[in-house]
Amino acid sequence: MRLCYFAPVRLLFLASGLLPWAAGADDISSSSSGDLQTPLGGPCFEACQWTLRPIRFADDDGAGLSPLPKVRSCQSRLDLTSLYLCTKVYCTEDEREAGLDYLDSICRKSFRLAIPPFEEVVGNYTDDDVARVRRLRQDEWDAAATFSEPVIASDEFFGLTFNTLYAWSYAYRRHILYGFAMFVFWGVVVAIGLLGRAAVAVSHLRIASSSNTQDWDKAAPHEGLGEDGSPSSGSDDTRRRPLLRHFTWLKRYVTLPATFGYRSSQPFGWYTVPPRIQSLTILAFVVLNIVFCVHGYFVFPGNLYFPKVFTQGWRYVSDRTGIISFANFPLIWLFGMRNNLLMWLTGWDFGTYNNFHRWVARVSTVQAIVHSIGYTVLVLDADDGWEGFVEYWHIRWWYTGEIATIFMCLLLPLSLYWMRRHVYEAFLITHIMLSVIILFSMWGHVSVFGARYYQIVWICVLIWLADRALRVLRTLAFNIRFWDSKARATYDEDANIVRLAIPCGASLYRPRPGTFYYLHLLDDVRFWESHPFTVASIHRGGSHLRSSSSSGGTEMEEDSFFHNRHNHHNNHQNYDETTEETSPLLEGGGGGSTTGTADKAGGPRLNEDKADEQITTMNFLIRPYDSSTRRLAQRAAAVATDASWPQQPASMRVIVEGPYGHTQPFHRFDDLLFVVGGSGIVVPLSYLDTLLPVTTTSGTTARRRIHIVWAVREAAFASSVIREDLADYLHPRNGDNNNNNNNGGYTAPPLSLDVYVTGREADPLSCQPAEEEELQPPKGFRVLHGRPDVRGEVQDTVRALGCGRDRESGDQGRSGRLAVVACGPARMADDARKAVVDMLGRARGPSVEYFEESFNW
Repeated sequence: MRLCYFAPVRLLFLASGLLPWAAGADDISSSSSGDLQTPLGGPCFEACQWTLRPIRFADDDGAGLSPLPKVRSCQSRLDLTSLYLCTKVYCTEDEREAGLDYLDSICRKSFRLAIPPFEEVVGNYTDDDVARVRRLRQDEWDAAATFSEPVIASDEFFGLTFNTLYAWSYAYRRHILYGFAMFVFWGVVVAIGLLGRAAVAVSHLRIASSSNTQDWDKAAPHEGLGEDGSPSSGSDDTRRRPLLRHFTWLKRYVTLPATFGYRSSQPFGWYTVPPRIQSLTILAFVVLNIVFCVHGYFVFPGNLYFPKVFTQGWRYVSDRTGIISFANFPLIWLFGMRNNLLMWLTGWDFGTYNNFHRWVARVSTVQAIVHSIGYTVLVLDADDGWEGFVEYWHIRWWYTGEIATIFMCLLLPLSLYWMRRHVYEAFLITHIMLSVIILFSMWGHVSVFGARYYQIVWICVLIWLADRALRVLRTLAFNIRFWDSKARATYDEDANIVRLAIPCGASLYRPRPGTFYYLHLLDDVRFWESHPFTVASIHRGGSHLRSSSSSGGTEMEEDSFFHNRHNHHNNHQNYDETTEETSPLLEGGGGGSTTGTADKAGGPRLNEDKADEQITTMNFLIRPYDSSTRRLAQRAAAVATDASWPQQPASMRVIVEGPYGHTQPFHRFDDLLFVVGGSGIVVPLSYLDTLLPVTTTSGTTARRRIHIVWAVREAAFASSVIREDLADYLHPRNGDNNNNNNNGGYTAPPLSLDVYVTGREADPLSCQPAEEEELQPPKGFRVLHGRPDVRGEVQDTVRALGCGRDRESGDQGRSGRLAVVACGPARMADDARKAVVDMLGRARGPSVEYFEESFNW
């Protein structure tokens, strides 16, 4: 008889009352019917039991004997003698002792009887006596014959029985091991993430404490560099820094680029493709699942369980895929939660784990489909055919399993990118409802095996409950009177932006840069909805962490400059080209709706009295699109246009849940380039106070430079943000001008801003260059029309730093670590990512890192 591997795809089945042995095995390529394969831990004892199960003995016909074959040996002397003789002939001593100990425990538990010792029963049997014992044939076994003497299975029949049990044991053990391997795989992924995070932290510390930056500064500015900033043929930079070279190669070709050349944030139609490192991880997971679903089966003709090879293959595959599919459930739930401990451990964002969540769910669904198809094929292949198939739909474990598979399949199209992007609330509701139905269905499906597999369902439930509990704790930590958090909102129609201020003085923690909060608007008709928003600024008492208005003469100079600039319009600009110019973006007045001028000096004001000046608030910039954000804008606009209170912000109750996200280590970099679009300006806004001014331990001002490239559709939005959020950095107060005169003549401002106005309404803001000194714009501030050349911005910054030259002033001596941060439209983020990838390893001076600040559902 040939014994061979079977390699299709596997699923779930857990046999009731199966062997206590679930051992692995060496390869068995072939054997004859009588060949006995007895690997360590093989089911020899159970094979002996199995050969005796259907037959009866003359001494077990009495009343009161158990009808169960597995305990008949406890009461029948002939049955027990036959079992002992079988183990004497076919099993090793260790296998026999282990099996008899197991049988003795069963007999003691069931009948409070101990089986007699082995030697007492068959000790007097010589080899000749054993040879004369009657041999049991398979046809007698099939006929359930009755015997009045001990019997031993023939060599051929025992070999067939052993191989049947061994093939099942081998496959079943791998069902469990491969299901557990899913957790091992993701454990390894998380461990790699932890090691990578630790390595990056250590490298930053070493760079900060070493003299690498000083060495670059001392080097000749263009030594070893070509005209484009790339290493020349004679450069030995990479040879002197082999570790950095390998690390840069890893970033350039593995961890940073898009999976297929360019698109990473942009969708491919109705779906998205994550960055390459995530795609490689997902690919490894998919390949691992495929391998585990096709490996580890022995099939052969004449199997006592499933005589046909066709039936064996489908049964093993169906069992394997079902078990692995169910084993993936806790991972699906864990990766899909907001409060995922792994995010804190690895530093990966919610979008990364959401990609993992979706792909684990997809793999699990495909496995569930194969599982269901496999059992359907087995039922239809049976003698009853379609009649039997219909009858199965009256069995709970069958129809609940089919329901679970059907709803898992429904979740796939309902979770595509288009659904998440355009009808998120519908996606969320259906996602939760179908997930609950699937869990309940799986509970009924695995009930056929008792309580053994309820734990997986309970793990999913506990993960969900833990996430909800942590959400509640985050909400209470922000304000124990969570229902009574009052927010103030104003809507600027010209800028199409809502400014939302929320008091945070009662919070148990300090809001940190780059973090975001989920906001429930209790006064909204859909108060149960929540959406994430990044904190743009913190206003503490009478002083700003991010000052929303200038003070003293600085403010007057700003308004004077920009008001005068408004009177020098040039209406002949070519809008098809990006042109540099100054613009009255900080002008205090201007035409527009009353909502646009509700509070031009500082956003929503909580009150004008001195008591309220001490309130600490978190400020958000919210772009209204549809649904809840559009209703928020309408509510704020309705209050702001009231005749009695033209400047009164709308008051509303909110529930604040957070913070979520991570504060990026931007303080470790010497220079930062922010490439942002629209409301993505909140990312640099939230970090500016922690990055500027930069003071060293000796008390001198360091040379960190921050350059912001901001593409914005509405000029009014840019004007509002520059005036209310960036004015103090573009126009430093007296005595706080962040001058760097003591650092090699480097006098460029620490913050520079390029505003690209992309909307057509920017026309009247165009103006000619100023001639009067008082009309000169702030140093480092430019207004341009059109879309930014993101690739050019990144290249210019990297080349300038690589050549030891300051981007703004042209001064020599600039080199170090550069962070490129993108937050904006998907195309802009992909442009920035591609530009950084192309520049990695080309410039000698700066070490370039890429950060993408976005929230991906």
